[in-house]
Amino acid sequence: MKIIILMPVWKRPELTKKCIEALLKLKPKGVELKIFLILSIEDPDFLKHYNNQYGISYVVCPNKPLGCKKTFGLVNAILEYRDYDYIMELGSDDFINPALFELYGLLMSEEVAFFGLNNLYMYSVKQDKLIWVKEYAGEGMTYGAGRMIHRSVIEKLGCDLWDNYNEGLDTMSAKKIKKAGFHETVIDAGEFPYILDVKTDTHICPFEFVEQICETREIDTKLLKDFGYEK
Repeated sequence: MKIIILMPVWKRPELTKKCIEALLKLKPKGVELKIFLILSIEDPDFLKHYNNQYGISYVVCPNKPLGCKKTFGLVNAILEYRDYDYIMELGSDDFINPALFELYGLLMSEEVAFFGLNNLYMYSVKQDKLIWVKEYAGEGMTYGAGRMIHRSVIEKLGCDLWDNYNEGLDTMSAKKIKKAGFHETVIDAGEFPYILDVKTDTHICPFEFVEQICETREIDTKLLKDFGYEK
């Protein structure tokens, strides 16, 4: 089973470095992970910092609109890894518990087309605060981090899953995929720590805003180690 981890990158070089190094340590049984970075020409500091020190494939394109950036990355990723089975969406501020692939195992073996989680953990670096977020994307919906898209979806819809939007991409792509006849399989894993979203000063959705609109619960930061994240 080959999974392309599609990762748009914008600034936060030190956090992205931690993210990449944590991913490189993952060795899930029966799964081959291929990280593919989408870098931005408007982010020269990161390009200089990165310098392809990990030997990971990447492309460089404009940062906005983000939908076009992700489409450009996906086109190039599947050209490089033509024998892929799944695309996993992941941000450069997201960290994965190795147990995630055990959870996903049966769904992947059955070639479920479109699936992901509805609850996640979020950590604010500034506040040194970790929270569990219930139904982050909304009731009955998956959120982008760790979301899995089977190649059959790409073969039917093509790579333009996000249009030219810059916000709301998770909702937009989900609607598009479901409209094409694919079912969205939502995994409710309760409070098990599968995916962590780390919030710094550079983000799309502020930590404080999530606390206001979602049901959350504060968790001991000792749990961060389960995601391979170190403060």
